[in-house]
Amino acid sequence: MTLYALEEYGARFAELAQWTLDQRPSAQDIIGHPLRTYDDWVSENIDSFR
Repeated sequence: MTLYALEEYGARFAELAQWTLDQRPSAQDIIGHPLRTYDDWVSENIDSFR
């Protein structure tokens, strides 16, 4: 099932990405700040792991 889901996701990436962005409330609305990448998060929190 997982491989099938990944194939579908890959084949319909643009459609599914747009669907995600169109949802309300958005992830940004829920968490209260702009979305950021993993790299952004690491840069902001690197001192917590030293």
